[in-house]
Formats: sequence, C-alpha cells, structure tokens
Amino acid sequence: TIAEHHANIVPWQIIAEQKNVKIKAAHVDPNSEFNPDIIKDLVTDKTKIILIIMKGLSMNNLSFKTIVDEKISENHLLNHSFYKAWNAGELKIETIQEYAAQYFNHVSAFPRYISGIHTNCEDISIRQELLENLIEEEKGKENHPELWLRFGEGMGKTRDDIEESKAIQETTELVDTFMKLSRDERTHIGMAALYCYESMVPEIAENKIDGLRKYYGIDDENTLKFFTVHLHADKLHRQVISELLSNLCDSDEKKKEALDAMNEALYALNNFLSGIERVYC
Repeated sequence: TIAEHHANIVPWQIIAEQKNVKIKAAHVDPNSEFNPDIIKDLVTDKTKIILIIMKGLSMNNLSFKTIVDEKISENHLLNHSFYKAWNAGELKIETIQEYAAQYFNHVSAFPRYISGIHTNCEDISIRQELLENLIEEEKGKENHPELWLRFGEGMGKTRDDIEESKAIQETTELVDTFMKLSRDERTHIGMAALYCYESMVPEIAENKIDGLRKYYGIDDENTLKFFTVHLHADKLHRQVISELLSNLCDSDEKKKEALDAMNEALYALNNFLSGIERVYC
C-alpha cells in the first residue's frame, strides 16, 4: 500500500526494474485503514505477488498533506458531471446564468468565512495571512463578489437578478456549511474547509476559462476576470494555507477533526453542483 515503509519499497523497485514488472500501490483511507475490496481493482491475471504490511500504522506514518490532497483529489469538483458538461460545451447558456446567480451566494459570503476563522484564531501570524487573503477578497472596486457579478452580467444575467435570486436548497446548505466550519472555535476546522476549497480553485478557474472561450464565445476580460484573478492568486493561497493547516494539526485528534471538516465541505460543494443539475439541467 502507499503506507508501506520506504525501506521495504526500494528492494521491490529494484527487482521491478530488473525484471521489467509493474508495482501497483493500493490506497488507504484517512484513518489509515485498508479496504480489501480495493485489491479487486488492482489484481489481474498477470498479478504474481500481493504484499500487505500495515501493522502498527498511525497517522504520523503517513504524510498528513498527502492524505489531505488525496481526499481533495478524489472529491475534486472537476470530476463532477456539471463541470464536465461545462468543459465539453454541453450546458445551455441559461444554465450557466442560473449557476452564476446561485453561486454568488457562496462568493459573496466567502469574505465572511475568512473573517470567522480570523476572529477565532489566537495566532497573530496566522491572522496576518488570513487578513491578506481577506483584503484581496473584499477591498476596493475590484473585490471578488463584484468580479463575480461582472461574470454573471457577461453571461447575460442582470446584476439585480443575480443579487435577488432565491437560493435553492443546496445553495443554502453550501453557505450554511462553510459558515459553520469557519466560525468553529478550533482554527484548524475553518482552515481545513478553506484549504479544500481554495486548493481546487486554480484548476477550476483554468478549465472554466477554456470552456467559456471555446464553447460559449466568451473572451471579454471583464467577464473572465474573476477566474483569471483566482487562477494566479489561489496558487499562492493554497501553498500558504496548506503549510498553516499542517502546523495547526499537530495531533492525530486534530488531523481527524480537520479531515472530518473537509468531508463536510467537499460534500457541500459537490452537492451544490448536483443541486444546479437538479433544478436547471
């Protein structure tokens, strides 16, 4: 498995190179538990040896960052059928308009998510990083909720319609989930939710830009600016937040709590897209 000790892996790698064979590593879950059913997807009629050694494994034996990033990868929004349809040009323009109106609820609340984490954080160095993020989100005429409104307008939805649009159930649940997690007195809970979202944004932004240009004829800088800004800014944010989260989660208990928070956040994000499909597709 991926939890195998490096010293045990190397000899097999050497043999594999000499004998021209392939090694497949099975994954474990965030609790360092192995599901034997995974073997069914890895074993073929060419498989010669199956080796499983995990005795005494703890969270510390695995890179917490690796576990976090694998969880996000497995639940990445780009894997959702809604974004796949977007990137294939299969969505109606009216659907994207309604998506823009619904997602504005999350975008406009995002600065308050950061504020909630900032308020409950006792470490000034972390608060300073959050403050920089918050300033980027909310300061001036180019604040991010404003950039999202411009995106919606560029897609043909009026500003008033976006701001006055009634939230569907999944949209409300998304905002409520992030509000709850970001206002938790345990800083690592809010940071976990923040990281699992911002870590996905650069790739999502890039794919949205490509899809809008290729299939919907959108190449206006003003319409695309929300995505171009996040394409670059959140690459830095996710590096910073990843390091801060790792430092905050200095025990197995905190790591488990952070992973549980990520499960909630990732579910809410994916469920939001499912809600858009349910109502508008």
